[in-house]
Amino acid sequence: VFVVVLAISSILIHAKTGFITEHYGDKVPYWDNTRELLDWEDITNILKKTLQEKELDSLATFHWYDSGQLTSAFRNKHLVGVIGPNGNHFKYIGLRKKNFTTILSVQLLHTNKKIDLLESVQEYNYDVINKIELPFFRGDKKYGIIRIFFVEKKN
Repeated sequence: VFVVVLAISSILIHAKTGFITEHYGDKVPYWDNTRELLDWEDITNILKKTLQEKELDSLATFHWYDSGQLTSAFRNKHLVGVIGPNGNHFKYIGLRKKNFTTILSVQLLHTNKKIDLLESVQEYNYDVINKIELPFFRGDKKYGIIRIFFVEKKN
């Protein structure tokens, strides 16, 4: 029991600080995927400092998992919608007709998927007006990027 508790505690502490992979320097190893353990409240704090209230109210992501995590971290003050094929999740069906003006994607640095998110936004019938990228950290190391697209719906 002690070994199991120690292993779980180590993983949880590593998710916050990255102490297991400190000797890798700035290069986060591909196997170090603690996305499910991210502190989404830290991400919402970054968003609150960066975005205006109207942008937070018209926020969407590409996947229901991110939308759910963000909505929960915002304590349901801002309902984050979903664009794309994952918008059919029951909680987000009512948000389909909402006019989203801000779309974001949270990606870890080590992710090998180099998806052209600009193309993805355009596929869902939006024009990108502006784009910014914000880092987020695990401990004192840059661990991921928050990509924010300011958009308007095509006619």
